[in-house]
Amino acid sequence: MARINKYPIDSDPSKSDLLLGSDQGGATRNYTLDVLGKSLTYFNNLGFPMVAYWFDAKMTGGRQKGTLSFATASNDEVAFNGLTSIIASKYNYGDTVNTRVNLIDSWVSTEITITSIEDPNRFGIYSLDTLTNLAGDSNFYTLAITYKSGNGNLIKDQYYTITSKKTDLNYTHYQASAATTWSINHNLGKNPSVTIVAATGDQVQGEVEYIDANNVTVTLSSANSGKAYLN
Repeated sequence: MARINKYPIDSDPSKSDLLLGSDQGGATRNYTLDVLGKSLTYFNNLGFPMVAYWFDAKMTGGRQKGTLSFATASNDEVAFNGLTSIIASKYNYGDTVNTRVNLIDSWVSTEITITSIEDPNRFGIYSLDTLTNLAGDSNFYTLAITYKSGNGNLIKDQYYTITSKKTDLNYTHYQASAATTWSINHNLGKNPSVTIVAATGDQVQGEVEYIDANNVTVTLSSANSGKAYLN
């Protein structure tokens, strides 16, 4: 057998190319680049700000670290567009020692995406509304989510990632009846900028009073109906 450095370099590798190695039991194995690439994602050895999970639909052996599941055993396939909550482990798949709590906590009030590692064209995009510890098992969170868009289903015994994208929260208030005072409950958790557009389509000025991080009052010089855009 020639020395490794004597073999020609493959400048155009494909997913089916083989690498020689040993499994954890010491047996010699061939590994495709495709399998190795997916494994790096399963175990999140790439260092990306995500958490990888195995979808355990039936929970036959109980709820396991590193899994996604529901409150009770589910169908083998669950449509992304039907999800309103999901239970997620605080641990990445394959890691039962180091939690991802700090990362997961940062997802609250952001847009999250659940994506199939096997087929990235299967995904669901959601706003993460609340995050609570699962009653009776502190190794898991219950994620209350609102569906925004996506494609396909969660399929049992397959792998998924959850990633987060912070978006600039906004709210549109509809003022149906003409009034000089508009009381707006926006629930944005911040003091947003406010733009008033009257029913005529004209932008009008008003005095903005921030009651708290979720409520604002706008006072106009004359009674108007229309919309308020808060960003």
